[in-house]
Amino acid sequence: MTARAGLWLLAAALLPSPALTARAEGVHTIELRHRPAAEVLPLVRPLLGPGDGASGTGFLLLLRTDPQRFKEIERVLATVDVAARNLTITVRRDSTRGTAGAEHGMRGRIHVDDRATVRLPVHDRPSTGVRVGDGHVTYGAQARAGTEDSAFVQTLRVQDGQKAYIRVGQSVPHVHRVLALGGRSVVVGRSVVFEDATSGFEVSPRLRGETVHLEITPRLTTSRTPDGVVTFQELRTTVTARLGEWIDLGEILGAASDVHREILTAGRTQSQERHAVLLRVD
Repeated sequence: MTARAGLWLLAAALLPSPALTARAEGVHTIELRHRPAAEVLPLVRPLLGPGDGASGTGFLLLLRTDPQRFKEIERVLATVDVAARNLTITVRRDSTRGTAGAEHGMRGRIHVDDRATVRLPVHDRPSTGVRVGDGHVTYGAQARAGTEDSAFVQTLRVQDGQKAYIRVGQSVPHVHRVLALGGRSVVVGRSVVFEDATSGFEVSPRLRGETVHLEITPRLTTSRTPDGVVTFQELRTTVTARLGEWIDLGEILGAASDVHREILTAGRTQSQERHAVLLRVD
């Protein structure tokens, strides 16, 4: 079927009744240059009025609407039907880890007599202490805190309207047992297979003037569980931003606490982590 024949079929679909056929002058055809009709139709349909219609095939767009709305659609298409632009996607992952801890205890030794000495557990690196009596016993306490910041930046280029996949993760080794028959004996061997446990997201940018619409599909994959299953999660969202503007895609927060006790010694350590992902399109 030629494009012209397909266009007449589309016209017939848009003009389903004889009454509408008499108003054929209300049907407009637009030959697109850079974007297929399937890509621009979602932008055109919200501009139509009651009783209007829009369809297309290939790079031909067929509209049934009044002249005023047709001019508005032409104005919108003039900004949309342009050559695909190469965009630069920058992904930044910021990580902050803070730790705080405290330890206290006693150390030293006490002479009972000439043949016996009692040694107390040693407390590591006491920052302050008090010497008690002639037994040389010291009580020490220590507090510590620290913060570690790191940033990782990835940059890639993608064409307007195309998809880019950004992935991070690791290869996890799995050991498999292999049975081999050799004559009358059975040989048991092992093989190591590396499987990727990754997390990432797919980004599809669509440029509208100085505004970019981003369709983001995160994919979170975990390594194989003991029963041999690789789990994954997939979501999808759409965000809008201006070119050059950082978009906060979300963050992950974590916390841990550890307490240890020994004879005459105790300590506690707390840690917090924050991982944020930001994205920018230029």
